[in-house]
Formats: sequence, C-alpha cells, structure tokens
Amino acid sequence: MGVDHVAFGAVYHTDTKGVGRPPRGIDQLRLARDAAQTPLVAIGGINAENAAPVIEAGADAICVTAAVGSATEPEAAAALLVKVIEEAGGRI
Repeated sequence: MGVDHVAFGAVYHTDTKGVGRPPRGIDQLRLARDAAQTPLVAIGGINAENAAPVIEAGADAICVTAAVGSATEPEAAAALLVKVIEEAGGRI
C-alpha cells in the first residue's frame, strides 16, 4: 500500500491523547515487530524511564510528546532520551 512505517501504541498509559483502549504493552510491541514489514514507530507514554524496553523490543523509532514537550528542561529531557536509546542499543 506504499506505507513507509507502522505506528504502534499506545505502548504505555498516556494522558496526551485519549485512545479509548488500554496500553498495548511490550509483549504486544514484540508481536508487532515480528509482523511489521516496514519500520515500526512506538508511541504512547514513552519517556526516559521506560524507553529502554521499547528499544530492546525492536522499535525502530519512538515518538514522544510529553516526555520532552512538558519537561521543565526540554533540551535536557531530549538529551537524556538520546542517552537511554543509545544505551539500549538503538541508533540516533
């Protein structure tokens, strides 16, 4: 169908956007990774404290809103996310 990525979420609970269903979790993310034929973008409730399992489960990218946008120091929050992603084996 010409898609260049698949979005998966919400991985964790999020107040940013109501999705009308419970979080999908890491186990479902792994299943999605196995099924996806394109890059998999994880979204929903991801922050520096819980991003590592998302990367380790095979997400090709993460999408964050509140983790950076609502942070007291957005630049520091983004830098911490970069560190967590790299330490979990992800690429920046």
